[in-house]
Amino acid sequence: MLVRAVEESQVRIGAVLVLDDGPEALEQPEFKDAWQRWLGFSNALALRGPTHPTWIATAGSLAATGAGAVPAQAVAAQGAADAALAPEWLDIQQELGAEAGFSPEFFGRLAGAGLPLPEVGEELGPGIPVDLSWPKQRVAVMVEPGEQDVGDLATEGWRLLPADAAQILKAMGEHHG
Repeated sequence: MLVRAVEESQVRIGAVLVLDDGPEALEQPEFKDAWQRWLGFSNALALRGPTHPTWIATAGSLAATGAGAVPAQAVAAQGAADAALAPEWLDIQQELGAEAGFSPEFFGRLAGAGLPLPEVGEELGPGIPVDLSWPKQRVAVMVEPGEQDVGDLATEGWRLLPADAAQILKAMGEHHG
């Protein structure tokens, strides 16, 4: 478990819960009890709010997704990345972090470049939902923008980009430059 004070009145507690479901573990007589405890804990942890990052997995699912890092190390690394972010950026990361394409490094690059805070989850133009937007700069971000959405927003003066920090930084730099 990782506990980190963000401000005097705010504490973030990250938790990792992993069940060993490897072949050797499955053969153990206490596996059924371990699985039931894991299931109970996972149900309870799922109720935590977005300000407390929680990872619930099995060893098999971590191996299948290529997440070879020990989960506790992942939480510690996440905590170090979170510590580098201002609380406002951290809130945005945690709101969108579960979405594909929004890694802690993504938000770290945007925040580190000194970008203003984006709007989150706005609808632009003819009702196109975007993940992030900077209205003053007319730059918006969607994990996987479709050609139709890019075109529709372009006609209204918006630049719709994928969740790629380098492209966003370039677009925002062009606006200022």
